Order: sequence, then C-alpha cells, then structure tokens
Amino acid sequence: MNRNVLVMLLILAFAFAAFARTGGPDAFGYRFVDSDEPGGPEFEWIDISATGLPGPSGYSSRTTVSLPMNFEWYGINYNQITICTNGWVCFGSTTSSSSAVDTIPSSSLPQNVMALNFVYLYCNTSSSSIKYQDMGDGTFVVSYMDVYESSYPSNLFSMQVVLDFNRKSVRYNYLKTSTLTSSYRTGYIGIEDNTGSIGLCYGKVTYSATSLHDSLSIISVSYTHLRAHET
Repeated sequence: MNRNVLVMLLILAFAFAAFARTGGPDAFGYRFVDSDEPGGPEFEWIDISATGLPGPSGYSSRTTVSLPMNFEWYGINYNQITICTNGWVCFGSTTSSSSAVDTIPSSSLPQNVMALNFVYLYCNTSSSSIKYQDMGDGTFVVSYMDVYESSYPSNLFSMQVVLDFNRKSVRYNYLKTSTLTSSYRTGYIGIEDNTGSIGLCYGKVTYSATSLHDSLSIISVSYTHLRAHET
C-alpha cells in the first residue's frame, strides 16, 4: 500500500458516505475501498505462480498454514490461516470446508473469513492452482489461479488476498472474474470477525450479475489500525 492509498483511506474516515464503492465502518471500525474509486488503490497483481507453495486442490479442500508473524484481525492476533478451495481464507484453523454461505458476515462456520468469492469452486491441478507465499517484505499472499465454478470450467477466477502485517490491512486483487452459471448459487465477497456478527459485505456473484470485474483491487482496513500506523 503506497502513501497515496494511506492518504485516501484517511479521507475516507471523514467522508466515507460520499463514495459509491466503499463500505463501513462496521462495529469494529473496518472499512473498504476499491480501485474504481477516485483516489482509490491502483489495481495490482502479485505473481507467485512460479514461487508460491502449493495450497489445497480439488473440491471443498482446505489447508492450514503458518504465518511468518502474528496478524491482528478484529483485535485478536493469529499466527495461522486456513485456505479453502471455495474462495475463502480464514484466520486460525477450522474444521469447515463450506462451499456456501447465506451472507457475509454470517454466524455459520467458518468464521474469521476473508471471502474473495465464497462459493463452490474447483481447483483442477492440471489447469488451476492455489498457492501461498511469504513475500519477505511484511506481506503474505494467497493466490487462486484459474479456479472455476464447480462443474463449469469456463467460469474462471484468478484472485488473491494480500495480508499487510505492518498496516494490518487486507487487500483482494482480481485478475480474472466471471458470473456463475448455476442459478441456485451465490458467491459472497467480504470480511468478518471470529463470531460472524461483525463484518462487511462488498457484494456478490450470481448467474446474472457480479460485483467484481477483471483488474479490480479492494482494500479493507480498520481506521484504528491506520491511525496507529500513522502516529
């Protein structure tokens, strides 16, 4: 996150309602802003296709991995994340590999979710991959590359979550997106705390519409964390 993004987020803290593709604050002070907003973050994609470690694959699989240091999320420090093939990452470990959720935030498992596109996805290792990498610069990346809606291999998604340990921010980057084919599925994008009672919903993906598009970035950060970093 560069200085321009930090300045933009400070402005959002006082004039948040003026923007269309922003959200929050939630009860803990988290807000989001996307790269479509004037003064918002520029789109970026961090390519770890050749350097990242392999994550889960197949249908409704998950992998819990260690973080290089603690990450504070809704006031709690975590040293692990769980990566699921179904388009979500959560802090800590979970027994859930859920492929559907009714909304974000949600009291149903899993919780502590970072939902890039929480829906039934498939990672076919011959053409798709999920990888993660400690970048060594205070960021940690999880990338979903050419994963697709279950049973519909033409509905491709390439997306990633970037944890910034210094600023305690979460960034979603979308290189490739699609609508869904199944009329009974809805993918959700957002964040939530460890109870599923506090969080933000950025939008959703359905068979007829999507809140996402190619070359989109979304940053979520708590204003409390931002002020602490700037003082």
